[in-house]
Amino acid sequence: SHLSEKMTADHLAALVQVSSSRLFCLFKASVGTTPFEYIARRRIERVCDKLKTTNQSLAQIAFDCGMSDQAHLCRVFRRLTGTTPKAWRRAARAAAGDA
Repeated sequence: SHLSEKMTADHLAALVQVSSSRLFCLFKASVGTTPFEYIARRRIERVCDKLKTTNQSLAQIAFDCGMSDQAHLCRVFRRLTGTTPKAWRRAARAAAGDA
């Protein structure tokens, strides 16, 4: 519910009352990835939903999903999905039109 907010390691660690290094160790052992990689993936899931269901600009989607700006959104999106948000949106809409 707080994915659109800025998160720091210290803030996350304070939420569960452990040190940030302990949080990273426990989180990676439990989830298999770092907390920030997990957050990035969850944000990109939210971006994908918005790309499918809205006509919002990439800049607005970036802001709504906790990314610092459109360029940051595009870098993270491409790293995690292998494509650009624009290409992903086009393909998702084409697939929805075929269904």
